[in-house]
Amino acid sequence: MVSEEVAIRQVIERTIVTAVVEDALAAGYALQEDEDGLITIDAKEMLDLLFNLDDAFVHFIAVGEEDGVKIEDSIGWVRFVFGNDGWDVISDYSLTVEPILARANLISDKISTGNFKIVVGK
Repeated sequence: MVSEEVAIRQVIERTIVTAVVEDALAAGYALQEDEDGLITIDAKEMLDLLFNLDDAFVHFIAVGEEDGVKIEDSIGWVRFVFGNDGWDVISDYSLTVEPILARANLISDKISTGNFKIVVGK
């Protein structure tokens, strides 16, 4: 059985990581997790992968076509480290993706300063 403290941390992590994934996809990027190499536009697929890792680099991939050739180019990355306080699940990121992380960073800031209420059902 998971302790209440761990359950709360996991809810926080899931909220922040989901915001990143949803906002990146909404901005038109595909996502690629470094270790797996999978490039996807499926939020569930990416979240399922991430929540089975302790640490992950996720690249934001611009997908296009040039002269009939598919082009996939990373515009930046975010690093998630799971298992700490929850609000700090975003460990690092390239500045190029900072606008995409705005909502997730706001959630993180509110939680870290105590301006956010977490409710975990039993």
